[in-house]
Amino acid sequence: MTDEIAESLRLIEQYRLLDRNPRLEPYVWLARNGRLSAAQGRLLLYRVREMVEHLRDHPCFLHRAPRRKQLTADGPADIEFFTLVEGEEGMRYGIKLLDRPRFLIATGATGSGKSTALRNIALKVDELNSREETML
Repeated sequence: MTDEIAESLRLIEQYRLLDRNPRLEPYVWLARNGRLSAAQGRLLLYRVREMVEHLRDHPCFLHRAPRRKQLTADGPADIEFFTLVEGEEGMRYGIKLLDRPRFLIATGATGSGKSTALRNIALKVDELNSREETML
């Protein structure tokens, strides 16, 4: 195994790139089984370094997007407010009123939709309050 391949595998594991990029799985398998050439190893390292640089510039603390089964085990969310880019296509995310979150933090870059998301949550809570007899 060349140094480039070993470095690629180390970075893939360190940054959990397989969870974020399942397309890497065949390359990891080939690398672990000694089937990548030195040239392919250099190309893989180049691509992996690009991914790591992107992660450093745009940190995300989720190692992977939640799956639909994980989020809908108890039924759909009461207040849906966004679609995660890394998630399954068309999958909406939100909060359940039974969870009764006491605090919410909205973080993100300028223009990423924090204020819009919070406004939509407030509007949905107001809508649910007007339909329900009890206050949420």
